[in-house]
Amino acid sequence: MSVRLWKPGDPIPSDAPLYFRAADESSARTAYHLQGNAPLTVRVAPNGEALLGFIHGYILAQERQDHAWVTSVDLGQYEFPTRSILIGCTEIVRGLRDYSSERVGAACGSVEQQVKRLTATYTHCLPQHLTTAIGCIADFARDVLSVLEYGSPFVHTRSIPANKDWWSNPPSLLTRMQHFSRAISGRFGLGSVPSGLIELSTWLNETCDRLKRLTATRLTTRDDAMLEASAYCSAMAERYLLRGNCGLAVLLLHRSADLLLLRTCAMSNVIDFTSAGGKYKQGISRSGDRRIHLVASVDIANTFNFLSPSQARTDALGRLNEWRMYRLGLSGHSFATQAAFRMA
Repeated sequence: MSVRLWKPGDPIPSDAPLYFRAADESSARTAYHLQGNAPLTVRVAPNGEALLGFIHGYILAQERQDHAWVTSVDLGQYEFPTRSILIGCTEIVRGLRDYSSERVGAACGSVEQQVKRLTATYTHCLPQHLTTAIGCIADFARDVLSVLEYGSPFVHTRSIPANKDWWSNPPSLLTRMQHFSRAISGRFGLGSVPSGLIELSTWLNETCDRLKRLTATRLTTRDDAMLEASAYCSAMAERYLLRGNCGLAVLLLHRSADLLLLRTCAMSNVIDFTSAGGKYKQGISRSGDRRIHLVASVDIANTFNFLSPSQARTDALGRLNEWRMYRLGLSGHSFATQAAFRMA
């Protein structure tokens, strides 16, 4: 059954919502009770009549888990421009669920282009804040999701020794996310977050709370920050595995293990943190090299019994390190290769 506004004398639909004008509410109530059908009833305000296609799409989206209905629903006279924009919007939702910044960005760009091509005849058929919301989500994909997906919370504009002590200062991404979260309501001029973006705003706030744990404070120790950073890298590695990007998953798993072993060594007081980023204390590493890296941390943890003995764990971490070096093009046994690995 196509989407349409009910008029007095029309039958009450049995398999679709009943949409009626406010002026027809009394007639709709009478017909509703006489016919005995019990569909969802929606009173449509005058300024919503041109948006009935979007109203119907919103209701279906709340009722159904998938988005297959977008291509099959009969929109009747509201077909254009409703369907193409609904398809773009559902693609945005899929991209957000998958944490895919490219997918979200491409879908936002597609919807924005469709809106720009509409003539004045159709612009009144669009939800009031659609273009603002799409622009907001596009900025979110570029400034937040892309960093979570391919970068790191600890993105510094300058490569200086002080930045190696990443636990000493809040991640740059945290500052960006807090600013973005505060700016959402202002972009719409509403004084509060629009209902359609509440889930996004909640996610931002929860993620900010977690990112705060990556910084050593009075309540969070440096060891705690290292553990949280290790968990962050492990979680990102799992995301890459789920999406079939095994190469990046290997690099993130390596970094997770590296941080976890660094924390183990730090808790055992064999790290000198007077140097930026920390170094092994004098005489701790059997090679004499004080620069921190996974293989050395594993060897130190085994030598000083910081961990329960496990040859299987040592072998697995060794293979992980080999794959990491292979992925970075550092495979081989030259002195230059080993030096580059230790500095990475």
